[in-house]
Amino acid sequence: MLVVIWIIWIIWAVIYLRKESSKRKTRVSPRPSVSSSVPTLRDTNPYRPSTSSQTPPRVSPQPPSTSTSSVPPARDPNPFRPSTFSQTPPRVSPQPPPATSVPRARDLNIFRPSTFTRTSTRPAITFTEIDASAGSPIDLDIKGLVDALTGAPLTLSLGLFQCQRCQVFYQLQSFDVIKSENGGRCVSCQQTKIINVSRRREQRGRNVDVSIITLENYRQYVGRVITFEGHVYNVKTSKRGTDFAVMFENRSWAKGFKMVVLRNCVVRVGGTAYLKSLAGHRVRVRGLLVNHALFGYQIIVSDRAMILGVQ
Repeated sequence: MLVVIWIIWIIWAVIYLRKESSKRKTRVSPRPSVSSSVPTLRDTNPYRPSTSSQTPPRVSPQPPSTSTSSVPPARDPNPFRPSTFSQTPPRVSPQPPPATSVPRARDLNIFRPSTFTRTSTRPAITFTEIDASAGSPIDLDIKGLVDALTGAPLTLSLGLFQCQRCQVFYQLQSFDVIKSENGGRCVSCQQTKIINVSRRREQRGRNVDVSIITLENYRQYVGRVITFEGHVYNVKTSKRGTDFAVMFENRSWAKGFKMVVLRNCVVRVGGTAYLKSLAGHRVRVRGLLVNHALFGYQIIVSDRAMILGVQ
């Protein structure tokens, strides 16, 4: 659009310059003087040229007429119309070079299948037979062996631990009890070298020696598994209502000798109703004898198999 306007302006300038050059060639003749005897009427035109010879006034250029009589020239399909006078062509601002596309870094995490067939360089998978001499849980010779704490027969699927010094075995549940109630010490030798043996072969184990105690000598068997038989005076419940004490002495919880079942073992021992039904009976029990800092001497029982008999 700007180019078209610029071309029209050049054409108009050329026509205007030609008209001006033709006007300058013609000279204007001076107006004749009027006789003084005859009064002249005042001319309303404020311009009154002198009678003396002078240069005709310069006529200011008038803009081109906008009347409908002037017909604009037809648009030339050729946009280039050279002018009759020299002029400086318009300055064309340089265009920035097109931006070159920068290749993006290849994402190594995206799989792009190739169009050609590639040969796999991965080694073939080989299968080897397992040496039977390497050992497995089935190789453990546990026939006739029992849990050192509960006295129940050992079961491989329940997790198996063994003391490296005295070779007695524990199930996972019993191992958790001796960790929390006996400082992780073995109930047979009082050592802490107890490891998991469910994944490798170990030497033949043995059963723990269980001592039979009475109310007169129980204090010298702290930290060991014992067997005790006595009359149950009553069954006490803890303040939180989840722990139970089967009292073998008619004294308070902290001062009397007792069998204790903690809250996480109540269901495995037989439940609340069963424990309360022991009151007034003679009970033979197997368990871990501990001396608690607040509750005194007590036999920890964690399984129904640890209650050996009720009369």
